[in-house]
Amino acid sequence: MPKVELHQHGQKSSLDGIATVQEIVARAKDLGQPAVALTDHGHMQDFYDFYQECKKEGIKPIIGNEAYFTEDRFVKEKGTKHYHLVLLAKNTTGLRNLFKITSKSHLEGFYGKPRVDWDLLDEYGEGIIVLSGCLAGYPQQMIAEGNYLKAKKVIKKFKKMFGEDFYLEIQPNEHGLQKDVNKCFTEWNEGMGIDLVATTDAHYMESGEGRLTHMVYTQIADFNGEEIYKHNYNMGANETYHNLINLTGISKEKAYEAVDNTEKVADKVEEYEIDDSLKLPHFPLPDEYKAMENGADEYLKQLCRDGWKYRGINALSDEQQQIYKDRIMEEFEVIMGKGFSEYFLIVQDFIWWSRNNNIIVGYGRGSAGGSLVAYLMGIVELDPIEYDLLFERFLNPDRNELPDIDVDFADREAVVNYVKDTYGHDKVCSVITFGTFGAKGVVRDVAKALHGKKQGHMMGDKLSGLIPETPSITLKDAMQEVPELEELLDSDHKYQQVKKYALEFEGRVRQTSTHACAIIISDRDLTDVIPLQRDSEDEPMAMVDMDTCEALGLVKFDFLGLKTLSVINNTSDLINESEAS
Repeated sequence: MPKVELHQHGQKSSLDGIATVQEIVARAKDLGQPAVALTDHGHMQDFYDFYQECKKEGIKPIIGNEAYFTEDRFVKEKGTKHYHLVLLAKNTTGLRNLFKITSKSHLEGFYGKPRVDWDLLDEYGEGIIVLSGCLAGYPQQMIAEGNYLKAKKVIKKFKKMFGEDFYLEIQPNEHGLQKDVNKCFTEWNEGMGIDLVATTDAHYMESGEGRLTHMVYTQIADFNGEEIYKHNYNMGANETYHNLINLTGISKEKAYEAVDNTEKVADKVEEYEIDDSLKLPHFPLPDEYKAMENGADEYLKQLCRDGWKYRGINALSDEQQQIYKDRIMEEFEVIMGKGFSEYFLIVQDFIWWSRNNNIIVGYGRGSAGGSLVAYLMGIVELDPIEYDLLFERFLNPDRNELPDIDVDFADREAVVNYVKDTYGHDKVCSVITFGTFGAKGVVRDVAKALHGKKQGHMMGDKLSGLIPETPSITLKDAMQEVPELEELLDSDHKYQQVKKYALEFEGRVRQTSTHACAIIISDRDLTDVIPLQRDSEDEPMAMVDMDTCEALGLVKFDFLGLKTLSVINNTSDLINESEAS
């Protein structure tokens, strides 16, 4: 009787789930599970890394999301309730629909939590398997209130919407409400024609030490999960079966049925087709180039001809011009051979727009300074021939990576808005980054979690003060570099506990933020490829990091807002005003 864990949280259920995708997949493999799901709270930030890790280890990935359900996602009033609901992608269509559901829960339904509703599930429900969720689920909460008629009504509505792809979820834990829920569900399921499924709502991988570690982890967020998460680890089939019977009092037949159904659900899940093709946006060519077979290449050549005159190269001697001709032909061969012309046109366009709208643009930075094409198009202001700069540092025939041109702007926001207006607001977004526990922060966090705010704060300050300011230094390296730090961490039981858990948590995800400069511009609606959420400016942001975006063929452009340029611009304006007066 194999079992598949269908409800499981990883480290990006921040300060709630603790396991990395590698640990999740390794645990499933150790238990002999043929498949495993990842269902982080309200988002899908780790879906691609999880998918890749499963494929590497020969385990079927089940990509999901434990969503927050409400009756109407547009109602945002105090007291509006939301409930947990597990959504699993059944196939490629379901995965794309899960991107849509998850994105809209953030972009449209966010109120305390990213929320989905009946309409959203109805519109994008194709290819989705739905589990009723944990004790925070809608029917479970109705049972908690003693409103059994409402619980059945909700269940029937989910059943009507998802048919055989809706399951009643029972779990093996000692919570009093769990016993009531399991009793109700096992009594109702046959009459309502709905299968049971057993999950553990795993937030950590193993009992014992794993549970203690998770307790400390959740306390960093000022949440005591000692009793709530007592049995929330990925159990094997036999343990799940016995705990359902012994802890919740259901029959052996129902327990076996619910565990057995986990594999049946996994069998329904088809191989996902992950589209990693290049999604370079299409540059809006002038009319005379649109009908040409290689219109982008020809337009790029014309802009270079214009730049040839503008930069004064046509005034050089024939011998000197030949050096430029040889170089540009080499660059054309690489750029056009790899299909990168549109990339250059896109960058050139928003740079020219900026200059035409009195937004100061930097002279160019990085390896792009080695490109004569970029110089002729006005992307950079340094002549690579004059300064003997190498194009091969920027692009060469042996590398397939897209160009990476960083551009400084005095008014970054205005340029980003122009790009959104040009290519479509559904095709442009910022990118998430994940902040992890560093050496100084982790000793502070763990000390406070273990020993309270007052004593923990003092201990954390003392430890943190001994850690060198070296960027990205690890706690292990700091102990080697500063013997006094290691001596203190080994001095008594309290400090030893801090050391133990700090080493365990260091490097795990602590919080999220927005990439300082990266902007994704796609040739299609981004939610066809990735899920989105909102950034700190309330604008759409990729829910996955830069590496994942690039692995999925999405193209990054670096827009850097440089205050120095604003200072130069303001100074220039003041000088001009002074001279005019």
